[in-house]
Amino acid sequence: MTTDWMLEHIRDWSHAEAVAIVIWDKTRIELLRTLGFPDWWKGCLPEEITECACGAVRDKAEMYLSTKLTSRGSFFVGNATSHRKLHEGCPCREAGYESIVLVPLRASGDVVGVLQLCARAPYLWQKEDIFKFEALSAALGIASRRTEKGTDE
Repeated sequence: MTTDWMLEHIRDWSHAEAVAIVIWDKTRIELLRTLGFPDWWKGCLPEEITECACGAVRDKAEMYLSTKLTSRGSFFVGNATSHRKLHEGCPCREAGYESIVLVPLRASGDVVGVLQLCARAPYLWQKEDIFKFEALSAALGIASRRTEKGTDE
């Protein structure tokens, strides 16, 4: 199964306009697979993961993201334009996405990346939807670790 095929199914299932799988190694983005984002979006991502909301999910930085973290560490917002803690340079916000979901991808207990879903429609997802995305992310995190190690167990 290719990553593009998987992203297409996630996008269709979630009703997102854009989907990304972001994997990092310590502080730097290592693998980024996207579907539906504008061409310029990928080039605007910071080199240091701590400079965007993805890093705040990795670090469970609730101060940065306000109270939008679930008990499993996912971030979601339905009106990004008015979210005070998302800085103006946030690529998702700059692309006009109002509904943004960042779900941590975990492998062996470590946060190794995020599943990112975005849509221009405000308040597209509710907390119940986030729980479904978190269930999916558990499998994606394990798969990313296996891919990194070159195994397909």
